[in-house]
Amino acid sequence: MADYRDDIERYLRGDMTPAEMHALEKKALDDPFFADALEGAATITPDEFASDINALKARVARRTRLSRGVPWYYQVAAAVLLVGVSAVMIFYLSGREDTAESIALNTPTQRDALPTPPASDSLESMQVEEDAVSSVEKDADLQAPRDFREELPVTPKETGESKRIESEKLKEDRVDQSLALDIAREKEAAPQVEDTPAGPAVAQEQKAAAARIEPQALRAAKADSRTVSGKVVRGRVIDAEDGLPLPGVNVAVKGAETGTVTDLNGYYEITVPEIAQTLVFSFIGLNSLETPVPEGTADAASLDVTLTPDVASLSEVVVTGYGNESERGFEEIKWEPAEPEGGKRAFRRYLEANLKYPKLAMENGIEGKVTVAFTIEPSGDLTDFRVIRGLGYGCDEEVIRLIREGPRWKPTKRNDEPVRGKARVKLKFDLPDRSK
Repeated sequence: MADYRDDIERYLRGDMTPAEMHALEKKALDDPFFADALEGAATITPDEFASDINALKARVARRTRLSRGVPWYYQVAAAVLLVGVSAVMIFYLSGREDTAESIALNTPTQRDALPTPPASDSLESMQVEEDAVSSVEKDADLQAPRDFREELPVTPKETGESKRIESEKLKEDRVDQSLALDIAREKEAAPQVEDTPAGPAVAQEQKAAAARIEPQALRAAKADSRTVSGKVVRGRVIDAEDGLPLPGVNVAVKGAETGTVTDLNGYYEITVPEIAQTLVFSFIGLNSLETPVPEGTADAASLDVTLTPDVASLSEVVVTGYGNESERGFEEIKWEPAEPEGGKRAFRRYLEANLKYPKLAMENGIEGKVTVAFTIEPSGDLTDFRVIRGLGYGCDEEVIRLIREGPRWKPTKRNDEPVRGKARVKLKFDLPDRSK
């Protein structure tokens, strides 16, 4: 993002030319974040604004320096520690997986091969088992379990050492069998989610849901595009009294939160939604105008309008106050336009009483109207005098002199807060009747 700190500071101090002010205000119309920054900066003095910016830069620089102070050996130690912890975790998890696989493989064989053993494990019980196995080998008519003979091929010729080994094996087998039975019970009690054959059906249902959702998303996207897109209307707003362009006129779409303002030359450009039918033009001191959206082409149209003076306002002194409009739409704002102290009627009487007809204009028979625009700062100071319509021959300078030397001005207020505003003064020069 560009650095507009100097521009904002110059804007607050009133050091900008009219063109620079217009460019900065136009930037605020296109950038809501910049508009908020400019509005916030207007609530403090230029010196406070510069001080705050410098303080923020110092804090950012200090945090940047602190973040660069990590020693290299801390980084190496952290890397070694990370590798060590990862190795331990991998080794631990691999051991648990091997144990689980071994238990799963042994469980079916042990459950089928071993019956429930007696409570005691004495040598006498071992002798009974050996005799039973021996009798099974001698008498083929006895139907002993085949798996039992395969797991324990014991003969009467085995020595005492072999008996001890077999006894230990039986104990281990009983432990493994008990553990396997516990695992089997846990599996039977757990919900059979992964083993159910509903996988293909679920996948088909998900595909069908996605197929239903996709057209809905496309329809929503098309609806959004219709809302955002529309016809671009361009044009110019003119003062019906003097034919001059009007800057700062509010141009809004009736029934929608879409609007803009005219630039210093009275031009505007606004995107009108397809469903909109009416544009509203409003300006302080002039009658508001509602007009249908022109047809033009499918994408663009042109519309020039003329605003007439409001009969309730002062005919020769027109005061305007307008600020920065953001792209968030129009909000309810209370405006109090700038005006001379004592009121507009007193200011008109002052102009008529103190007007000095320039000698050069009188000698050349010059008469007519002079229109001067200027800026009222939040402090009430008058700056940026510009002649919008002049006569020359000293008439323009006379109007500026009267404004400078006249009563002080109350600044424009936006929601009861003083802001920078603009004003226009029209003064008519009539040659005196020399016949009298």
